[in-house]
Amino acid sequence: MALGSLCHLEKLVLPVGDGMAHAAKLVIKQLCNLPNLQFLNIMEILDDESIALLAEEAKNGTLKKLRELELLVNFNITESGWTTFFEEAEQMPELYLLDISRMYTQQIKSHATTVKSFVRLVSRLPSLVSVKMYGWLLDEDDLNMFNAMKQNHPQSKSLNIYRQWFLPFSPNIEQ
Repeated sequence: MALGSLCHLEKLVLPVGDGMAHAAKLVIKQLCNLPNLQFLNIMEILDDESIALLAEEAKNGTLKKLRELELLVNFNITESGWTTFFEEAEQMPELYLLDISRMYTQQIKSHATTVKSFVRLVSRLPSLVSVKMYGWLLDEDDLNMFNAMKQNHPQSKSLNIYRQWFLPFSPNIEQ
């Protein structure tokens, strides 16, 4: 609750752990009291409900000054949760970095509807120049959809999507 009194806070990196996972929704509700927030990192603690709440806060203009949004390694978000976030989040005109990467051991292959929702989100973020989606398995059709949208994006010459791991060795992933 004290988080809401930090009205001049510009950077927020939430710790990981079970306690934070339970408090994630409370923390997200306090974001409306942080009008100067420019950097937000939420790692490992989000689920479908909390990501939907974050999208709602963005839609309400709470994150309008946000420049970097890192939602890393959030395995409890299902594809449905990501789709909701992609469809609902907007009002982040200053956002230039979106990082929704996953671990290479927990990669996700999305349905075309999820990718379409993602592409629409990117098209609504006029300052976006960097999207990191490591661990998302995008096929040729997904990339074609992204590239078609990119042609009409305000940052078309600068907008990049990073999606492939660069490892100094060949990965050997076993289940």
